[in-house]
Amino acid sequence: MNRHLFCACCLVSVVLGICQVAMAGTATYLPVGRSWVQDDKSLAIPCGIGVNYYYQRQGYDLNTLKLDPDIGRQFNLVPSDLSVKSRVNEVNIKLDTWLLPFLNLFGILGRVEQVTKISDIPYPPLSTLEYEDDGYIYGGGATLAYGVKYVWASLTVADTYADLSNEDSWINAIVVTPRVGVRADTPWEGKGLNIWVGAMFQEVDEEHTGSWNVPGIGQLKYDAKLKEKEPWNFIAGLSTDLWGRVGLEVEAGVGEREQLLTSLSYRF
Repeated sequence: MNRHLFCACCLVSVVLGICQVAMAGTATYLPVGRSWVQDDKSLAIPCGIGVNYYYQRQGYDLNTLKLDPDIGRQFNLVPSDLSVKSRVNEVNIKLDTWLLPFLNLFGILGRVEQVTKISDIPYPPLSTLEYEDDGYIYGGGATLAYGVKYVWASLTVADTYADLSNEDSWINAIVVTPRVGVRADTPWEGKGLNIWVGAMFQEVDEEHTGSWNVPGIGQLKYDAKLKEKEPWNFIAGLSTDLWGRVGLEVEAGVGEREQLLTSLSYRF
């Protein structure tokens, strides 16, 4: 299936699910197939809206780097010899719905800011090229989940696209996240705590274009195409009910890619 069609289908399903619940004034109709579950009281409240903050820092492989005027040929510029680091800050709104007891669909829309640094350029006035991009990010995805008593496992697949402000700059990413966790009771009645570990896979394609003012050259145009250096990293996280239908989630990742996700959500 086309990746953009996948996102569109997820988003349409989420909106239809939320509209159904809103018109019915009750959660009776979702998820579809709730009779398949012996204890339907254990099902999650079907719809949710959340505000997420995501921070990420990782290394990249540089596929190509074009500079105008062309100093790369003069100084034997080899992309694989250069060091690339990137830092991302993202804030988004997430809408989701449990369409089936084991299937959650979601869509996101937000803002992203990225700072990228390309080092070890063998040209003294331009040993380091650092540029900033920002723009809108949108996407969608699905989560498959299954649990037995206090133990559960899930697999999330998401596809996102960021349209950045610098000319033809963009980021396209596919993210796959398997998790295994437990749900523990807390001293507070009705408040549960989920703890999990897992991994994250990212397949990222990026292109950044713009210009840079370099002493001795003036305006230097650049076109950089990047790809993640290491697609996998390890993650761990926890979530808990704060009050009523409001929940808090925190997840961190370590390895070649360092990340932090915090989320505040409301279910209805």
